[in-house]
Amino acid sequence: MTAKATPSLVHCPNCEAVLVQPPAPYCAQCGQETRVRAPTLMEFLQQFGGAYISTEGALWRTLKLLLTRPGALTADYLRGKRRSHVLPLRLYLTISVLTLALLRLLGHAPFSEESAERTRQALQTGSYSVVRIPPLVLGMEQRHFTCTALPDWYCVRARTRLEQDPGAVVQALQAAPEQVIASMGRAMFVLLPVFALLLKLLQWRRDGSGLRYTEHLVFALHLHCVWFLSLWLVALPALLPLGGLWNLGYTLLALRRVYGRGWLGTAWRATLLLLAQAVLLFGMFILSILWTVVS
Repeated sequence: MTAKATPSLVHCPNCEAVLVQPPAPYCAQCGQETRVRAPTLMEFLQQFGGAYISTEGALWRTLKLLLTRPGALTADYLRGKRRSHVLPLRLYLTISVLTLALLRLLGHAPFSEESAERTRQALQTGSYSVVRIPPLVLGMEQRHFTCTALPDWYCVRARTRLEQDPGAVVQALQAAPEQVIASMGRAMFVLLPVFALLLKLLQWRRDGSGLRYTEHLVFALHLHCVWFLSLWLVALPALLPLGGLWNLGYTLLALRRVYGRGWLGTAWRATLLLLAQAVLLFGMFILSILWTVVS
């Protein structure tokens, strides 16, 4: 069975500009294809997955460069080499979405009988801690409410909730990790500009030759992509310490390649960046738990 012949177009179907005859493959005004036909299955799959997951393999080239040569992807982008790789924001969104989906899949499991038994015992004795990071303490000790280093209005609301329905609060706290994962993507995205600002402050140069803020933001996006990928090691908990060493080593090498400082100056900056990120994530986790108690 022969395919239907595509009629020669006079006007662009998209912008209605007059086409030269015979029509070129693309409209000179808007860039749309002049050959209008039903897409093939492969074209449809490429549209669904995005232009970077295509036969040219832009995503795979980008990931290979990102993971094997720390900082090289950012350096290429800042030099103007951009068509060969996935753009920073699109790469970040892709990796973060896939990573958070994996974490939710791994964490979305019913509580074990052992965990449920510990919960029942804690409720019976009236002794359990919601948060215990001295001086920050929130919980019950022998049915006596304890709340320190927190605002008075919060302690009042938390006491009412813990005394009225402690079982529901404890169950909600057990589900807190999944809630943190659900909100991590938004929180990390919001914190990215703050992280880029910290980079700019750490890499400030007296002669004014440093990078612009948006260039620091590109590096922050690439670095967070690697940090997100390291979270895949959650599937293999025994490798988590290795993931921490990987993040430190990668951050050190990437900073040195992009900013060109000496090893000592790069080392303390890399350590400070990782500590700042850990503090931000831990703070987000604690705030999520405290919110769960009173919500």
